[in-house]
Amino acid sequence: MSQHIILDITEQFKAEKKQANIPPPPAPKIEQPEPEQKKIKIPRLKDTPPAEDKTPPPPTENPLPDPQVKKQWKEESLPIDSKVIALPQKVIPTEGQMFFSPNGNYQVQKMIGKGGFGSVYLASNPHGQPIALKLLHLWEQDLSMHQDLVSRFKREYVTGKLDSPYIVQHLDGGMYKGNPFIIMQYCEGGSLRKSIKKLRSHDELIHLASDILKGLIVLHEHHIIHRDLKPENILFDHAGNAILSDFGIAGFTDSRNTVVGTDGKVKMRWGTIEYMPPEQLDPYQSYQMLGTTTDIFGFGVLLYEAITQGNMPYGREKDDQYNFIKRLMNGDWTPISQYRTDLPEAWTYIIKRCIHPKPAERYKEAADILTDILAMSTQAEAEEESEYEYQGTQLFSINRCSRLSIIDGSDTGKIFDLDQLAQQKISTCLHWVGIILLNRASTT
Repeated sequence: MSQHIILDITEQFKAEKKQANIPPPPAPKIEQPEPEQKKIKIPRLKDTPPAEDKTPPPPTENPLPDPQVKKQWKEESLPIDSKVIALPQKVIPTEGQMFFSPNGNYQVQKMIGKGGFGSVYLASNPHGQPIALKLLHLWEQDLSMHQDLVSRFKREYVTGKLDSPYIVQHLDGGMYKGNPFIIMQYCEGGSLRKSIKKLRSHDELIHLASDILKGLIVLHEHHIIHRDLKPENILFDHAGNAILSDFGIAGFTDSRNTVVGTDGKVKMRWGTIEYMPPEQLDPYQSYQMLGTTTDIFGFGVLLYEAITQGNMPYGREKDDQYNFIKRLMNGDWTPISQYRTDLPEAWTYIIKRCIHPKPAERYKEAADILTDILAMSTQAEAEEESEYEYQGTQLFSINRCSRLSIIDGSDTGKIFDLDQLAQQKISTCLHWVGIILLNRASTT
């Protein structure tokens, strides 16, 4: 989980756009010395009302969650106390320390990760198998936040109970000295952050993107929005498959997950700024209900980062917050071709449709992105030159592709699977061969 508090400067950019068409006053004729360069000061607007936004709201991408699903989310039995009763004690696990739950005991080995609200340890279960133990540092947080944080932690546990190879599996949980913990699947491949500098080939990128999207599809089918997609939260199992993790700030598509103050602005935003869409940064819009396009934007930024070996489409917020947000709101992102010239143009098209500043212009469903990505693999395979060619007909090597593609005549574009044909009656196969030979004879 991560938390950022940013300056409310989005209204300033809207005002700048309104004044963009006003011609500047004529320059004075008297030459004056060039003024000394001053550091840009980003004002914090207090009473300026939001400018009218004529962008139509994104359509409803999912029906409301099934009441039973939401009930399970909130009420599923878990060995984590829903209500905070005692004040939590400070816990610094050391090697060999034991954590107990009604379902088993777990021995800590070493710390393998730390976030804003907790830490993750490599541990072992009663059978000596490796597992990961995530501990919420409740003792470090303000007392007024305890109940909300424990509720979110329980929600995170339930999300990890979804049965999918693309979502990290949560196995058990409990309380230790007033601090909740979760026992989860251990992913020995580490996180995407650790390998973000790796140069991935076209096929490797298709594999990575497909795995992440399959995890998102499962979440969205259950009306859950991840809200914090970033390399740290993508893990790899022993086979190199990508798995979604860290659902600490996930929410339902029909729920508001922020609190609005008397001025109409949200009091706090959850997420990581560089992976958040513009509507989540706008203090007058981020209180609205979640949609799948929130995760689609984060996926696009994450994918861009993996393609370009750690670069960001809109730059880095910590380097220049003013220009970062200005580029983000204007959709002014750096093309992939500046870093990679060895990839198909389709990657640029996919990224553009993911990180568009307007939600209505983005992909609506993760399944749509997956279709476009897998199409790149299919197209590349279909374009491989065959060792068998006839006029009007192209026959792919049965050992390689086992497909027959018609490239001329009334059936142009049709592709037949020879493996399936081989399983049919032999007369059907001979019928197709006869048609091919007749077509060839008629053109000679």
